Amino acid sequence: QEWELAVGAWKHARALLQPEAAMFLVMGADYFHLKRYSDALDAFGNAAGLDPGPQILAMVRYWTGGTYKEMNQPDRAVSPLEEAIRLRPQFADACYELGLVYLAMNHHDDALRVYRELKAFDDAKAEELHAEILLHGGKIGER
Repeated sequence: QEWELAVGAWKHARALLQPEAAMFLVMGADYFHLKRYSDALDAFGNAAGLDPGPQILAMVRYWTGGTYKEMNQPDRAVSPLEEAIRLRPQFADACYELGLVYLAMNHHDDALRVYRELKAFDDAKAEELHAEILLHGGKIGER
């Protein structure tokens, strides 16, 4: 119910304010939490269309990828997550999600590559991904 109230507030605010990418990003996240994935993707598309700076765009791409992941469309999640990481190279959450997406696609080598990249700057998040890789039957080798 809180998420429904948040969406209603954003719809009201949108009518009163100049649209900003951050507003659509937050609205999309609210829709995501409500599992209204199509609405979330629309909001993220609106945010990206406003030509935000790289930090906001990285978040938009991260949420877009996460939405496709939740929609069981991992192949569509890869590109936005990779773009989020390109825009913000040490974006640990995006790296972790990309690793999970690769696992969902049975691309264990790619998941291992992401694990190694993540390990270089966020050991705790890398260990979370490591646990998921092991659950999917992957092997890390040299740690």
